[in-house]
Amino acid sequence: MFLRDKPGVPHKGWSLQDVIDLRIDEAREYGDYECCQFCGQEQIRYVHLVRHALYPGMLRVGCICAEHMTEDYVNPRRIEGKLRSRAVRRSRWPNLRAWRQSRKGNWYMNTGDGHHVVVFKTADGRYMALIDRRRLRTSYSSLRAAKIGIFDALEKLECGQKT
Repeated sequence: MFLRDKPGVPHKGWSLQDVIDLRIDEAREYGDYECCQFCGQEQIRYVHLVRHALYPGMLRVGCICAEHMTEDYVNPRRIEGKLRSRAVRRSRWPNLRAWRQSRKGNWYMNTGDGHHVVVFKTADGRYMALIDRRRLRTSYSSLRAAKIGIFDALEKLECGQKT
């Protein structure tokens, strides 16, 4: 029995709290999806978190249920669309033609929004990343992971968060 079929579970009046991409926000593997807690729809990658004053806790639901439950047929789909676009940009980022290799073997790029980013290999075989000469806190196991780390850090900078 799904929550939508249980007595006492509200169908309307929910508020959208957040939308997450399981692969990026929760580091899930490809093919690791969730089921909608309201209707049971399988293979949901973009999870909409909804809350209701008359229901304890938050539900993790799909886009269609989020639209019906919140009675908002614009924002859940718009936010999910932004996350889908971000996921595509993030997957393409390491392979952009703008990446160049210096004489020292470091990979670098000047981004469209004015940042200079660099990835270099350390003596222990790990990779470090710089944004505008500031080193990111994390070291990475691969060049691709370091480039994706830069993408994520640039997004945080754009949102005003610390990297």
